Amino acid sequence: DTVSITADGAIDNNAASDGVANITGAVITLSSGSDGIGQINGALDINAAVSLNADSNDTTDGNIAIDDVTGNLPVGLIDSGTGNSVITSAGTVTDSAADGAADIVSADLNLTSQGEITLDINVTTLTVNAAAAGNIDLDESDGLTVTSAATASGTINISSTAGSIAVNSIVAGPAGGSGVTLSATAGAVTEAGAGDAGV
Repeated sequence: DTVSITADGAIDNNAASDGVANITGAVITLSSGSDGIGQINGALDINAAVSLNADSNDTTDGNIAIDDVTGNLPVGLIDSGTGNSVITSAGTVTDSAADGAADIVSADLNLTSQGEITLDINVTTLTVNAAAAGNIDLDESDGLTVTSAATASGTINISSTAGSIAVNSIVAGPAGGSGVTLSATAGAVTEAGAGDAGV
């Protein structure tokens, strides 16, 4: 089944986020005209089986907060423009199309899963955490700052095709025993801020 919701204003829970899906569908498509998605009563709780598309970038760049509360999260396109995005999944977070196009466009992206994360992204700053076993593999289009990247057990691979990668903290568990690969094809890999970058 396909669920499509378009609003001139915000798209939100009608009560506090409770871990029960407000929207369930194979393909979920959300488009808000202003004020973003999941900004009033906590993250919008969903269950998307095939693909999630969320856009707050039609007329304004609203923030997006979405929690896939059941299983894996396949991402089509989440676009908050110059707004920020907070995305949480009870399972993995992966590209539903595997087409090389950006899956998440955002200024600041905060992404948490309970498994593998494999996406193409276009963001300015990144916080990413695979809280359970799973590799993190992210391809960024034009450079970013990694505020924090961590996995409980798995490797971390972050690449940028055009631009540099500035790093604050990266931890690949357990106890740093897994590999970390950072690649900036047309830029540099540098330390973000003062002090030593934790990698």
